[in-house]
Amino acid sequence: MILSFRRLLKETDIGVAVVIFGDKVPPDIWPQLTFTHWQRIFFIAMYLKDPLVEVAAKEMCRTAKTFADWRLAYLDFSARSELRNQAFQKMMKGASTFEHWLAIYSLAGDRAKEKKAATEKMMQLAQTFNDWYRICINLQPDHRFLAKAQSRMEETAATLEDWVLVYSYVSLPEGKKRAIKKVLALAKTFEELVFVHNFTRLTELRREAMKKIRRKPITLEELLKLSKDRKLSGDLFSFFKKKIRAMIR
Repeated sequence: MILSFRRLLKETDIGVAVVIFGDKVPPDIWPQLTFTHWQRIFFIAMYLKDPLVEVAAKEMCRTAKTFADWRLAYLDFSARSELRNQAFQKMMKGASTFEHWLAIYSLAGDRAKEKKAATEKMMQLAQTFNDWYRICINLQPDHRFLAKAQSRMEETAATLEDWVLVYSYVSLPEGKKRAIKKVLALAKTFEELVFVHNFTRLTELRREAMKKIRRKPITLEELLKLSKDRKLSGDLFSFFKKKIRAMIR
């Protein structure tokens, strides 16, 4: 039987082999199984409705070592509330980075206390523009930390794409005005202006981008290239079509 198990292992993965052999798995195999192995066994056993699924779930908890392990366990245990809660608490204890606390915030659901703790940790650990942006898109409009997060978005914005996002998510009129000024200063090429125009629907920034597009010199070759963009808005496509017709007459 030992030989048969090892032969099967050459033909398939360890998860399938363990589920097929069950309690006849060679004794030296069990201590070698890691969290990843038990997760694979868990899925196969669950799909086959094999009793080994309960053993695999408990072994996943026993062998989980990292935040990533506990996060996967939490996601896998959707139908096992006790183990799911255990996994979530282990995530809370093991979280140490911004990404960890963002994951906890996203998975917290109606856990108000844990969500509050995750928000406070994110505010402490956020450093980059992308960190502050992700805080802003997750917080409710009336959240007490939103104004600070939006302010830090402005402070850390550097690229054209950053400032377009600042314009889209900063709520104060003064912030939007600063963003418009920055975007129009950074958008120098037709491609960049088209990006701004397409991204910002029915807004002051879009109107300002269109004004700059109308004033900017452009060659027929550039127009033809830009006109192939399927994401062009209707008014921008109409403008390009008129320009092209005027140039080829």
